[in-house]
Amino acid sequence: MSLPFDMMSFQQLQPSGNEMTAIINNSSLFADQVKLAANHVMSKSVSTLQEQMGYLPVMASQARLVSKLASIAVEVIGALAGLEPYIYGVYFSKYMESVMRWRISNSVEDRLQIPVPFRPTPLQSATPYHPVVIDFINWPSIRDQMILYSSKLDLDAMSRDIVLNTVIELPGKRVSVNIHDVFFNHILPRVGGGRADGSNSMLHNREWIYLKVPVNPAGGMMYTGFSLVQDALAAEMDCRMGQSQSSRSTRTHLRPSDEGFASRSAPYGPEVVVANALAAFGIDQPSNWKLSKDFARKYPHIDCSLDVSQYEMVSSSSISLDDVVEL
Repeated sequence: MSLPFDMMSFQQLQPSGNEMTAIINNSSLFADQVKLAANHVMSKSVSTLQEQMGYLPVMASQARLVSKLASIAVEVIGALAGLEPYIYGVYFSKYMESVMRWRISNSVEDRLQIPVPFRPTPLQSATPYHPVVIDFINWPSIRDQMILYSSKLDLDAMSRDIVLNTVIELPGKRVSVNIHDVFFNHILPRVGGGRADGSNSMLHNREWIYLKVPVNPAGGMMYTGFSLVQDALAAEMDCRMGQSQSSRSTRTHLRPSDEGFASRSAPYGPEVVVANALAAFGIDQPSNWKLSKDFARKYPHIDCSLDVSQYEMVSSSSISLDDVVEL
């Protein structure tokens, strides 16, 4: 069976000092590798527990293991994509975790527990090997089209464009505003201590490198970039699993693009987010989210008619938003 992607867009070998490194620089393929690494950790953990406890006790605790792994997988995605302030700040992480539980377990029970509008469509359920990043999109019709046309789409660019064109409508002002924009440029600056740089992420850097992994020439060419990346991600998840009951360590097996993993690893504290501000804008309800008209114009081959905003998207700095919510 042929692979549903181009390996060259996934793995590049680059010199770094006296060593070679394999890099991953595609969001769709990165999310898939995180999922595969989670499956690897799951399989290893179950096998170890069965040796220690036996089959039946392990089966009883397997759901808790899946939930823990899903949470850790989302942490890793957020940290290495530079998106953790956003996904934890607007509570998007809880939807990502529910999706990841299903992708790890592939169980009907976990699928049915995914909240609407993220609950998988029949097409998603029937195509278990479609890219994971598609499942994080909250419009069912868009997800289905991304699966159907995945071989013709640049999922890396499209995923970025979707986040930058996900809007909330302000009918009283007859405009829509990007949620990422509102969160970083309006809500956080008005919350005590709530300052973060939303530009330091894969959204604003098309050359973003999610991961660098040293290549050991002694390993030979049979030890592919896929193995290297999955092993590195699995080692990080394994480490986090062991630390889940204690304070987090700054040690890591991974090498992110330009900074230490620990500097981007802790989930963004919800204490800096005012819940009523999210509710006032409607950000707390993903069913309120729309795609901008700009997105629909950029992707005319994608039918956005069910999900596009009726208003043009404007910058949050171009209008007064203080009357939407008082912070």
